[in-house]
Amino acid sequence: MSDKVEPADSESPHRGERAHPRKLCSLSVCYDDVDSSHKGVMQNISLGGGFIETNDLVSIGQEIFLTIPSTNNKNFYRIKGEV
Repeated sequence: MSDKVEPADSESPHRGERAHPRKLCSLSVCYDDVDSSHKGVMQNISLGGGFIETNDLVSIGQEIFLTIPSTNNKNFYRIKGEV
């Protein structure tokens, strides 16, 4: 096995383009996995996903439940997701 990283094939459907445009944000969020609760800051979001900056380790494929506050911080949205 080589440690060399090869560029993505030009015919690959994953060429850096996303199906849904991301919007930058800085939103404090909480998320739960099967064992515990965690906190992080959502850095960007789209219809297809988002990026949460956190100090906690998460595994690819891990199921999480994300709690996002509404813009008025009076309501919360709970969303099931996968890392």
